[in-house]
Amino acid sequence: MEKKRKAAKKEIDAWNLAMEPVLRQLYKEAHPDESFVFDAAHGKRQRRAKKGGIDWYRYGTIIFEKKLLPFAFKYQKDFPGTIV
Repeated sequence: MEKKRKAAKKEIDAWNLAMEPVLRQLYKEAHPDESFVFDAAHGKRQRRAKKGGIDWYRYGTIIFEKKLLPFAFKYQKDFPGTIV
């Protein structure tokens, strides 16, 4: 369990490191007079799940990507025009 948590933290940190300059530039273009703080409100990914809460990272990587998307693509292929 600890290995998974550390791997997830590394992945989230890598995403934050790559996306901060991009998000900063977009914010500066839209709000030139305001200062930019890279936090959750401005796109920073953080894992804040407490005991018993929904962990968005686990939901997104395990449930959404590995289970829901393949099902949706297969269903759309079998039944074209269906919204999944």
